[in-house]
Amino acid sequence: MTALKPLGRAAYAVAGLALCGVKLTTDRLVTETVFHRQWSPAIYLTPLGRGARLGALNGADRDYLLALVALALPFVALGTWLTLRRLRSAGWSPWFVLLFFAPLVNLGFFAVLCIAPRRVDAAGVRGAPRAAWRRFLPASTLGAAFTSAIVTAGLLAAALAALASHVLADYGWSVFVALPFAQGLIAVWLAGVGGGRVPSIGSALAIGLASLAVTTGLLLAFAFEGLICLAFAAPLAVPLALAGALAGRAVLALPAHRAALLVAAVASSPFALLGAFPSQSQDAPRYAVVSRVIVDAPPERVWPHVIAFAPLPPPTDPLFRAGVAYPQRAHIDGTGAGAIRYCEFSTGAFVEPITAWEAPHRLAFGVAHNPPPMRELSPWGPIDAPHLTGFLIADAGEFRLNALPGGRTELVGTTWYRHHLYPAAYWHLWSDAIIHKIHMQVLEHVARLSTAPA
Repeated sequence: MTALKPLGRAAYAVAGLALCGVKLTTDRLVTETVFHRQWSPAIYLTPLGRGARLGALNGADRDYLLALVALALPFVALGTWLTLRRLRSAGWSPWFVLLFFAPLVNLGFFAVLCIAPRRVDAAGVRGAPRAAWRRFLPASTLGAAFTSAIVTAGLLAAALAALASHVLADYGWSVFVALPFAQGLIAVWLAGVGGGRVPSIGSALAIGLASLAVTTGLLLAFAFEGLICLAFAAPLAVPLALAGALAGRAVLALPAHRAALLVAAVASSPFALLGAFPSQSQDAPRYAVVSRVIVDAPPERVWPHVIAFAPLPPPTDPLFRAGVAYPQRAHIDGTGAGAIRYCEFSTGAFVEPITAWEAPHRLAFGVAHNPPPMRELSPWGPIDAPHLTGFLIADAGEFRLNALPGGRTELVGTTWYRHHLYPAAYWHLWSDAIIHKIHMQVLEHVARLSTAPA
């Protein structure tokens, strides 16, 4: 124990969170890409599910368990070493390190050590010489700003976004919330460290935006994402990057060692979130979009154009012209419940088994097949982004034809759908708006067909 240097609580907390983030992401990566299993942090308590017994494991389960153990060993060694150093700093018995190995208990133990005051000084911790890595940052303000944008975009943002989307197929809090904030903060902090002064507020905001712009360019240049998806993400990512930039400017006012610890904690947060959530499942949020038009025709005349309709004219809406899928025509095989309706879109056909046929007032259907929701705009032509398959899923739909006085009809279209994009509260605003536009394309077309001269 005498050879171990004491470790302060801030350094211990940052190191612990960073290692936790790396381990969660590594375990998830191996679980999903090597063993093709669903990931959840609950695996640490029941890695093979409830009721599994070590004496009755099949080969696949045994290999998976051995892989988890092998991945854990380096983190166990590092965690034990850091915890012993922290115990020495707090003046506690080294035997408390055994709590590090107790499931769930170790979480509370870690939290206590993060706030326990120091009782033994750490020699040589303060007043350390200037970090060697700073020599690689240009001394000029403009050069430091440019370098920080390139470094944060290329080494952190674009790399993590590519890992999350194309390897783990995860479009969630890590990519859309933690990453842009961390990117803005780190970019401004690097620029300030390199330039030797705190940037102005305007300069800090410009650095944050520049880093985000470089990330966008890299994702487009390497065909990881298309322009439409990036444009949809911008209203969420830009304010977060700007907030991170302002936070990075504030961090520069802290003592150098504290600032570095805080930046390290922020940098690890996207990785921690990437592994902290279970794999995407079918239990995604479910939403309903309802749209309506008034048709100057009775339900009996509207009904035939609901179950099948002639081709629509080419769309004029900029979203559809940019590549978002739009309806083209519909036809049906059979009549009554059990018939199959095909609603053809620009990206393929929705296959819709009829579940309710109440002519001429109600047509309800499930969805057996979903085509891609868009064709991404990219300098390289069509790209195969993971979010184009299985992330926006229509479950069911319905048309209601409500008779109104004067021989008119209220035509109501409803779509029930799910999506696996998070934060869900943000992304469903986009999906609701797009589905409503699609509804109106169909409903207004049906209204025109129903009122056209025979």
